[in-house]
Amino acid sequence: MRLLIVTNQFPFPGETSRGTFNANQFLELPADIDVHVVVPVPFRQWRRSYGAVHDWGRCRVRYLPFYYPPGFAQGWHGDAYYLSLLIGARRWLSDVDPEVVLGSFLYPDGYAAARLAAAMHVPLVLKAHGSDVNQKSAAPALRRGIGRALGQAAAVVVVSAALRQQLELLGTSRDKIKVVYNGVNTAAFSPQDRAACRAQLGLPEAGRLALFAGNLKADKGAVDAVHAICRLNADGVPARLVIVGDGAAATEMRRVVEQCGAQDLLLWQGRRPHRELATFMNAVDVLVLPSHAEGVPNVVLEALACGTPVVATAVGGIPEVLYEAAGALVPARDITALAHAMGEVFNRPFDRAAIRAQVAHLSWPGSAAQLADVLRSAVDGAAARAMP
Repeated sequence: MRLLIVTNQFPFPGETSRGTFNANQFLELPADIDVHVVVPVPFRQWRRSYGAVHDWGRCRVRYLPFYYPPGFAQGWHGDAYYLSLLIGARRWLSDVDPEVVLGSFLYPDGYAAARLAAAMHVPLVLKAHGSDVNQKSAAPALRRGIGRALGQAAAVVVVSAALRQQLELLGTSRDKIKVVYNGVNTAAFSPQDRAACRAQLGLPEAGRLALFAGNLKADKGAVDAVHAICRLNADGVPARLVIVGDGAAATEMRRVVEQCGAQDLLLWQGRRPHRELATFMNAVDVLVLPSHAEGVPNVVLEALACGTPVVATAVGGIPEVLYEAAGALVPARDITALAHAMGEVFNRPFDRAAIRAQVAHLSWPGSAAQLADVLRSAVDGAAARAMP
């Protein structure tokens, strides 16, 4: 089977930690699937070296400049995305000659993938991750494009049962929606000695440490995590927050900690390669993820695989994978509850082997095999409909 994947959620040459959940899944697709990935790169980040076809493991990856109007015209981004594909890779797309197109992320990727699949007369499968359903579909201009893509799709893959419910509310037939949980690399993410990991990373030998890892965005709860660590210390629970990642919320995070007069509560690590996350997760006492909306974030699965407890918000599919024995769930945007849960987890003994056992059944080969079944069904269904 020749598969064409259209997504911006994939590692860039200069940003190898981007979309690793997709890369991990696509790399494990069965050997009889010929995998081609086209990754539009925002034109402001474009470099000429991206133009070549790259080998990413068994995936053949083509990076293209994505030309789009400013943010206020997001309703046009799907069409601009599609035109960028045609301008930058029309001949390459024709040479690939896919039997099925997979659009990973509903908008603008899924919308552009839908137009491309229609033009090439092949079936479409969509994959939804979280914010594309929870946030983008709330905007009327984007919801129309998302609805068009969903209506055309032979199947829609989601990473949690909660996302399936959200798509049903948008009018997508339940029969079309397939829940395929992301996997976790339990070989790379496994329990390690905490003291050794702290020494390796240059983190404080003693004291309580929490970790926030990911994009520093307000809706990821990055600012909430800083408020909570300040609240903990004000309440007499000394702890510090290790921050791995970067993003627009960094300025506000610094402002918050300056207001509480304790800038040393934040240990900034910047953006780090994905392979280093396991060491950070093993170095800390708890991972904190106070997102306002989610699918099933892989950072939670990876922390659990390390045997590290997690405090996260009860949003999206997080309650489907995080149980009380492995941490705590709190309401979104509730700083008091977040700080209280972090303090409680700091002082509660945990069985790291039991935490890890909660995600032992989730593997990337298993996740990829389920995705492959969905893709094959789409191709078989299209072939059956084409028969006289």
